[in-house]
Amino acid sequence: LTEDHAPKIRSLRPDVPAHIIAECCRLKARIVEKDERESGIRAMLNFGHTVGHALEAAGGYRGLLHGEAVSIGMVAAAKMARHVGAASGKTAERLIALLREFGLPTSLRPVKRLDVNMLVRAMKADKKVRAGEFTFVLPRRTGAVSIVPEVPTRLVRRVLNEMRKE
Repeated sequence: LTEDHAPKIRSLRPDVPAHIIAECCRLKARIVEKDERESGIRAMLNFGHTVGHALEAAGGYRGLLHGEAVSIGMVAAAKMARHVGAASGKTAERLIALLREFGLPTSLRPVKRLDVNMLVRAMKADKKVRAGEFTFVLPRRTGAVSIVPEVPTRLVRRVLNEMRKE
């Protein structure tokens, strides 16, 4: 598990990150090969990306790196999962601890001049929105996610507003 090897990974010995990156690329390639049109398993690769892409767009693609935006998006998804009963609060806590271990942002506090309404509008432009309703990849537990359609906008706003205060 990444949690078990965090210090070694953070040490940035050249062989450690290179191995992890290569393994992630192989895994992603296998998933994309199985689902070229993103109609099934490939959609799971979008975990954290709905909020992440909206953060990038709303910020004019300045201020946050892609991985930082997706990190915040993963936390938002984990919090939504808790609210809809798809995952326990411990899932979000464990994810937040791991992301912090690697120095990644886990709240919206570092995002300057964030307007939640602007962020929601950017999210509505996402390819995963159908008939104005959000579809999110939400964690159920470590290593398992579900694609959840029709996540209410009011819940998305609630989670984003909570994350502004953290």
